[in-house]
Amino acid sequence: MARIDFYVLQSNSSDARQDFAVKLSQKALHHQLSILIWLDDHNAASTLDTKLWKNQPESYLPHALVPSPEPAPPILLAVNQDQPNYRQLVINLHPQPHPNYDEFQRIAEIVIQTPEVLEQTRANYKHYKAQGHEIFMHNL
Repeated sequence: MARIDFYVLQSNSSDARQDFAVKLSQKALHHQLSILIWLDDHNAASTLDTKLWKNQPESYLPHALVPSPEPAPPILLAVNQDQPNYRQLVINLHPQPHPNYDEFQRIAEIVIQTPEVLEQTRANYKHYKAQGHEIFMHNL
């Protein structure tokens, strides 16, 4: 069963949500985890792709958009139903849980203080709880 973490940011900025996804990716990569960042549209994926390239000039975060070249880099960005190879961590920036979330070791939901994201992540929380998952909350 996947470990599910909700990271609750006090910001209401979608940029803060993506910036935190970059930081979380950097930390997960340090722990040698393979990562899928799941998004709901190509514009968001393109913006995040740019942020991953520009994160810190001295530390490259190897990533690619799905479909990716083989061998796949440790970080993959997928939009909607794109199905990449197995990953250990899913960072969910999509409004709904990944359809195959049970196949991953860890799920990270990033919450910001906007009505739309709060509603979506609350629905995701209820979904995971109804499936019997233990949920870990991190108020940042």
